Amino acid sequence: MYRNTPARRAWLRGGAPIGDDGPVERCGWTLLAVVGLLCACDPGPSRRELEDRTFLSQSVTEGGAPHPLVGVDPLRLRFFEHPRVGASAGCNSLDARYAIEGGRFVLRDVGWTEIGCEPEFLELEDWYFEFLQSSPAITVDGDTLVLDGDDTRIEYLDQEVATPDLDLVGPTWTVESIVEGDAVLFTAWPTPATIRFAPEGTVEVSTGCNSGVGTYTVDGATVTFADVAVTERGCTDDTSQQLESAVLAVVHGGQPVTWAVTVTRLSLRGDGTGLELVGTAG
Repeated sequence: MYRNTPARRAWLRGGAPIGDDGPVERCGWTLLAVVGLLCACDPGPSRRELEDRTFLSQSVTEGGAPHPLVGVDPLRLRFFEHPRVGASAGCNSLDARYAIEGGRFVLRDVGWTEIGCEPEFLELEDWYFEFLQSSPAITVDGDTLVLDGDDTRIEYLDQEVATPDLDLVGPTWTVESIVEGDAVLFTAWPTPATIRFAPEGTVEVSTGCNSGVGTYTVDGATVTFADVAVTERGCTDDTSQQLESAVLAVVHGGQPVTWAVTVTRLSLRGDGTGLELVGTAG
């Protein structure tokens, strides 16, 4: 569920409309005695510089002093098309339309989820979301983005630079959830299941009940498993059996499996089945 209250939306009054083809820029006009009307504003970064990029905070200051965050996660700012932007401080997610007006970052139609969070997370995200709605100045220089308000400054770095994606080969990938059709099952597995792709083309598989090895080949965005043989001990409970069945369905399918890595997460998708895994560099 999204919150979109009048009190919050009061931050959004004024500024330029957003058309179907993107933000409409407004400039401040200055009357000069001889040359007439000239545009006197810095339009700021273009939408093309921001689309399909995620930025992570590297420095957060208020009044020149560091502003405390919660936990280890940075503040996030993700830009989509149309133009839309998402933001998170570690719990709920903000969604809005945005425009760059005279070098300022302006939000429209703001809403956010209402997940139950710890009080310290709620306090941080209220502060962060309020700052984003205050139309701070925005600058982009390569992989660095800066939002600068009256008393607050947040410096971000492109996620691909700050936390590059793990390689498929090398890390130990631990199954976090299993996918069956449109359903995703996540639970505390009694014994974790893991997959590790070795550089020489072998793959080590642990199902949570049994373990074994096989081979694999990668072709672009697909990986094909072959000759994966595992031990045949019986699982001790239904949850472990369900996890093993999901792992074996992926590695025994014989058909190419789609794979994608995002930072430390690996998605494997087969024919109606799949796995979501978290990687640990070896």
